[in-house]
Amino acid sequence: MILREVTILTIHESARIGAEVEQKLQQFDRHTAHIGDLYRQCLSGIDTAQTAKVIVDVSSEAGWCTPANVKRLLNVTQSPWEVCFDTYWNAEIQERKAIALSWLHDGLLWLADIEGWPREPFQIAHAACLERGLVNEFFWRKGKSFPNPSKTASVKLFCEFDVIEARYYAVVFVKRKEAGRVLLGTTIPESYINCITLQSFEWVDDQTASIRFGDRYRDPPTLCDLSSLIPAAQ
Repeated sequence: MILREVTILTIHESARIGAEVEQKLQQFDRHTAHIGDLYRQCLSGIDTAQTAKVIVDVSSEAGWCTPANVKRLLNVTQSPWEVCFDTYWNAEIQERKAIALSWLHDGLLWLADIEGWPREPFQIAHAACLERGLVNEFFWRKGKSFPNPSKTASVKLFCEFDVIEARYYAVVFVKRKEAGRVLLGTTIPESYINCITLQSFEWVDDQTASIRFGDRYRDPPTLCDLSSLIPAAQ
């Protein structure tokens, strides 16, 4: 089986503390979710026997990181890693993503040594994340395309996350070549799963699209004028 997903969460820590602090840990989980996705994108295939997903479960409890606390579920391994959350919260926002990446990476290396997995693919993935500046880029649904009514152009939705914000673009293609992109909006860099939820995409006309992200009942659609990139139909 190939390792297809890695993530960092606070499952054990949330279970052992009060609700007030738990809310802060939930914020940690949201703000670091895209680090796991970025790491996965940079990780080449590793034969991990029965594990398709690894959850690095970080906690500040002394003695938490022991082989006895590794939980092996169906195709999922939940592995402990001991951290100091004050280090994360006291850091500048630009530093927090690097801290989360180091915790995820170190936890994966520790588990790899226990399981007998090769270290090199993890080292390569870590270096690639740093080379990208911790910016996670991807096309929504692997580049799903929305052709306009006249079929003269199409739009794909693109996302990029750095340590400051998440940015969403409508990328216009004319004759299969990128003609340009229009910024749809920004949010804080939480999980891409939460932020880039496409509720609807409708063409108003050949050069205008109505795009709705987020909550279908709360968030209004964005009317996107693409006339500067799409030539008028003849």
